[in-house]
Amino acid sequence: MSLRSGAIKTWLVRWVYGQSLRRVRLGVTGEAWIQVRVKVNIVAEGQSNGHPTPQDPRVIMVTYGGSASLPCGGGIGGGAKVSWISPTHRVVTPVSGKYEFLGNGTLVVHRVQRSDSGNYTCLVPEGGPSPRTTTALEVLLTPPSINGPSIVIVTATEGVRLLLDCAASGTPRPRVAWVLPGDAVVPVPYGGGGGRVATFSNGTLELRSPRRVDAGRLTCVARSEGGEARLGVDLRVAPPPPRSTGLRYKSRVAPVMVLNGGPLWLHCPVDSDPPLRLSWTLPTGVVLVQPQTAGRYAVLLNGTLAVRQATPHDHGSYVCRTSDWRSVAVPTVRTEVVVVSHPARITSGPSPVSHAQRGVALQLDCVATGAPRAEVAWETPDRTRLAVGTQPRLYGNKYVHPQGALVIQNPTPRDAGLYRCTARNAVGVDSKQTYLNVS
Repeated sequence: MSLRSGAIKTWLVRWVYGQSLRRVRLGVTGEAWIQVRVKVNIVAEGQSNGHPTPQDPRVIMVTYGGSASLPCGGGIGGGAKVSWISPTHRVVTPVSGKYEFLGNGTLVVHRVQRSDSGNYTCLVPEGGPSPRTTTALEVLLTPPSINGPSIVIVTATEGVRLLLDCAASGTPRPRVAWVLPGDAVVPVPYGGGGGRVATFSNGTLELRSPRRVDAGRLTCVARSEGGEARLGVDLRVAPPPPRSTGLRYKSRVAPVMVLNGGPLWLHCPVDSDPPLRLSWTLPTGVVLVQPQTAGRYAVLLNGTLAVRQATPHDHGSYVCRTSDWRSVAVPTVRTEVVVVSHPARITSGPSPVSHAQRGVALQLDCVATGAPRAEVAWETPDRTRLAVGTQPRLYGNKYVHPQGALVIQNPTPRDAGLYRCTARNAVGVDSKQTYLNVS
């Protein structure tokens, strides 16, 4: 095509990835040639303006931090080279072990993050089984959760070490921090640098010597890409008991509430001269002296009685008795303990009837709470039991999330049938079921 002298005409040259590029020659009529800059937009066939237009893309679901294998059509042989286009419309190249290309054209994405979600397009040279294949990658995230009630009330004794638990879970593993009265933030873990406050890697906050100024709302915050969870602790600090004279006998009742399965700490602060002999009497009548350990019970050097994994059998009155070298009774601390239990309950379960398309992954939720912590398991139509663990577990084309969800990849009519989720703990059982149709 010729142009009159001085005229300029612009063409948009479109090149489909994998095809040969044809030479374009531009010129104008007249005495001189001009240079024309040609912009070539590289797009995958079937895309428009850089936006993917997938037709029935396959869906691959993978847990955050895992690896995903994205097949390229029916597989490529003969060493043919394929190209992959990422969800950001860029050509995928091996970078620091993030991406891996297999000989059959499969793309493996390692250390999957939320930003890796989207449509991946495989482009095959001419003569391949399919010029273009689109696969959708979905990254599974589990919102953070903190077991137990959202707000608890704790009474500490001034000057007596206090531990506050905050066990957070989720996928990816949430980051935990404590917010103290006055909006001071303490990260987890934190050694304290010799101060009165420290935190441990399991989320527990330690107040080494509580004071009345520490009273107020303390908040444990667990955050991840999946969301946020909070635990509020209303802390009350009581004054220490009066110093013992070694001459009088007096009782004090201080009710304490503890979650079933949680730790129990009963303090018996004694300050006297000469030192006192100390013992604890359990609700069963068993007497433990200082220091002594018996099963789940231990009397520490500072007089505190520690009970691991409290159960309903630990209900009742605990009595701390002290005596001096003459065996004369001095003040006794009597504590009434109430163990709080919550039966297992499914808070988010599947609908009575579920529908899945052949080849498209499906997730069935089953989130349960309880104190002690509920154990969750799935039962498939063929009566196979799939237990939920602390790590994802794969059973054929099914795998179970640590938070209870069952994911069925590439479902077929053979996967149809009745699925039942059961949650149980020491004080109760709950279940939900759904009938799966695959079309």
